[in-house]
Formats: sequence, structure tokens, C-alpha cells
Amino acid sequence: MPVLRVQLDTAGVDATAINRFLTRASAGFATVLGAPESRVRVYIIHQSTALSAVGGAIAKIDAPFFEFYLLAGRPPEHRTQLMALFTDLIEDCFGTDRQLIRGLCYHAAPEDWCIAGSSAAAIRAAEIADRKSALESRS
Repeated sequence: MPVLRVQLDTAGVDATAINRFLTRASAGFATVLGAPESRVRVYIIHQSTALSAVGGAIAKIDAPFFEFYLLAGRPPEHRTQLMALFTDLIEDCFGTDRQLIRGLCYHAAPEDWCIAGSSAAAIRAAEIADRKSALESRS
């Protein structure tokens, strides 16, 4: 389920920096959450500074914004660790002044999150039932 979206001006950013960010953000997201990296999604969305305002004026420098989504019920420390991680990675990979970086965490109820056409709540219930069945068959 974990999804990260980062809006920044990619016009002057080389592909190596973008790849480094995508790789490190994916691995970090998976590590903090203890989730398989195959479930993580990370997107960089080009947002031209010419179409952005910072402090009420057309942006002269990039001021990245990130948002990430977690299933409701995750411990608060996950949110705190991820906010710090993503800020650090944006600063490191793109050379952004961290004072310009903003972010937001959304929590989605499992019944409101879709995975391959099914709700996360239904998938979670099926995974729990499968594990229970496997344990019972071993007994």
C-alpha cells in the first residue's frame, strides 16, 4: 500500500539523481514499515517553478512538496520517521534547502484502499485466514 508522491521541478535534475531518489525512497519506505519493497510505489511529479508560488510570489527556486499514504493504524513513529526520511532524501538527492520542503501524511482506512480491485481490508482478512489455515494444517 505505501505510496509516495513528490512534486518538484525536474527540469534541471539529472536522471542519476532521480534514480537515486526513487531507489532510496522505495527502500527506506519498505524498511520503516517492515513491508516488502514490491508493495511500495514512489512517484516524482514534475511541477514547474514557473507555475508555482512560494510566499505569495512566483517561485524563483524549487520548493518541493511530498505526500505519502499509509493504511490507518500504523504507529505514529512510522509517520515521523518517514517525514524525516523523505525530507533528508529530497535535500540530499536534489540539493534542495530543507527549509523549503513541505510534506503531508494521509491515513487511509483499509476498506477505502484498493489493491488489484479488492479492498485492503478484504485482502488482509484473506491473508489472516490463510495463515490461520496453514497453522492449523501443521498441527
